[in-house]
Amino acid sequence: MATAAPPELRRACADALAEAVDALRLTELRFRGELTAELQRAIAAQPDLAELHVTSERIGALDGLAPASALRRITLCELVSPGLVTLDSLAALRSCKNLDTLALYVLQGLDEADVRKLFDDRVAITVRR
Repeated sequence: MATAAPPELRRACADALAEAVDALRLTELRFRGELTAELQRAIAAQPDLAELHVTSERIGALDGLAPASALRRITLCELVSPGLVTLDSLAALRSCKNLDTLALYVLQGLDEADVRKLFDDRVAITVRR
């Protein structure tokens, strides 16, 4: 049985990825790991990044993604319950002006109807457990 990497190692890996993202011009990013503030900053700075898929044990604050003007599709998948994705954390994504699809894979805690109320009709919402 494999043991999970310690949190400080996961954060260090995510921050190292942020440096790589800064040096690239991406249209899509699929990432499994910690979504640190530094990685969110690098993602938001990508002018052509239209699609983001993040799989993590827990996904907390999403404030760093708010300036991501090119993001159209976001998929967030939490692997541990209870998760940290909440209506409050998702509220930051309302600032992503081109967002049209938000898919959430969570083990508990979010109701699809409540998430729909948070976003206007331009965003297609899917919540799966």
